[in-house]
Amino acid sequence: MILNPEFHRYLWLNFSPFKLMAMPALLILLFTIFSNTGLQNWQAGLMMPSFYLFILIVLIWGNYEAASSSDSDKGNNTWDFQKMSPISAWSLLMGKLLGSTSYAWYAGALILIAFVFSFYYAIALPEYANIRETFPDPIMPVVCLILSALIGHAVSFYIGLSKLTTKKSSAGICSIVGMAVSLFALSSLLGFNLEGEFLKENKFFSWNGMEINTHIFLFLSLIYVLFWVTMGAQREIRAELQHRNSPFVYIIFILTLCFYLTGFLDASALNSSQNNVGFYIAKAYLSFLIFLPFLYFSMVFGANDLARYKRFLFACRQKDKSKIIVNCPSWLALIPFAIVCYITTEFYFLMIDDLNFNNTRKLVNFSGFLTTVSTSLFLFVIRDGLFWHFMLLGMPFRHAWFKIFLSYLMMYILLPLMIILYLPSEFKGIGLSIFYPPLSPLIEISWFSYVPLIIQIFLLGFLLKMKLQNLQKAANSLI
Repeated sequence: MILNPEFHRYLWLNFSPFKLMAMPALLILLFTIFSNTGLQNWQAGLMMPSFYLFILIVLIWGNYEAASSSDSDKGNNTWDFQKMSPISAWSLLMGKLLGSTSYAWYAGALILIAFVFSFYYAIALPEYANIRETFPDPIMPVVCLILSALIGHAVSFYIGLSKLTTKKSSAGICSIVGMAVSLFALSSLLGFNLEGEFLKENKFFSWNGMEINTHIFLFLSLIYVLFWVTMGAQREIRAELQHRNSPFVYIIFILTLCFYLTGFLDASALNSSQNNVGFYIAKAYLSFLIFLPFLYFSMVFGANDLARYKRFLFACRQKDKSKIIVNCPSWLALIPFAIVCYITTEFYFLMIDDLNFNNTRKLVNFSGFLTTVSTSLFLFVIRDGLFWHFMLLGMPFRHAWFKIFLSYLMMYILLPLMIILYLPSEFKGIGLSIFYPPLSPLIEISWFSYVPLIIQIFLLGFLLKMKLQNLQKAANSLI
């Protein structure tokens, strides 16, 4: 960070002798005004004002500074020069994230010094007996404040990165999201009165076969969020610098998310069931359901990237493994993992007809119902993926938003509404299942419910093949 040129640029912009002196003077004035709380000594009266000032300056103003860093680069025409410089994506990320909020952190550091100084005086008073029971020293509150601020800043900065490619400024909206994240993290850890209701209860729960303390788990969860938001921002900057991102980081994120979310099933009723097979089915099935939305959006947002497909096919013909990995579409890398989860669940569903959880109730034909749901969802994702590739392949994504909006409006609102209004009641369910395949298990649990989806997939595959041939002819005609 000491040798980071982007961080030095923000220090040069944010600091001056006047600003270095102005912030301590302002804080002294505010502390003088708000420390008069009627307590026994003025030192104890600094604790709560410093706590709320940190929220105001670092969690609120700091989030705005992090969100507006991209706008300032675009407005000052410095982003194009940064893209041509040899600075790395990580250096840009850390320089912008910490540099844009450096003055807020300067004020925050002064506030935390005042907070630590007043903390021991305050908890000695009977008015703050609840805080003394939860926090015997100021280390935990300080760590919670810093962690909450960092998470919000990272979220604000990540969302604000999208403004690098547009001329519209929406730092306010981005900062509001970051503020909400910071305040939510702070309320979960400390609350807004420093009593830390959540931290008072020393509980343990089962997660992925481990008995883990709820306090430690909450901290690790917030660090997990901070890590992946930072990684997402770094990948976004790499894309802006015209670096090619392999899908490996994306896959690792989804795998860790599956591991994180399926771990909560250990504390559910499934884990106490005598049927261990049902417990592992639930974990595999939940992993499959987590993969599907990521697979869906990967196919939608990668549908227009014709150049990436050309590079990928060329690398496959050349058998260049490194280029195959770099240019592999994200959805193509996700499909094997989704198929593994799907086959795992279907294998157990074929072996077991009925599952009995906790010996309390029998789910009749439960495996058949889940098989129909999972298969319908999988085919639905493939169908929509082919549809969006047919609609958007080769089209600039900035021109595709209206087509996406119009297609969703027709497919999932207007046409289903016409079916509800005009089809006879006995055909409404079948008609709606064409547009909403997940509804098919509610109508009939059989292999015939997949027929409309399979027909649509083959039809869209044929149309996509015709479009690719036309694109190839157009490219040959230009040579």
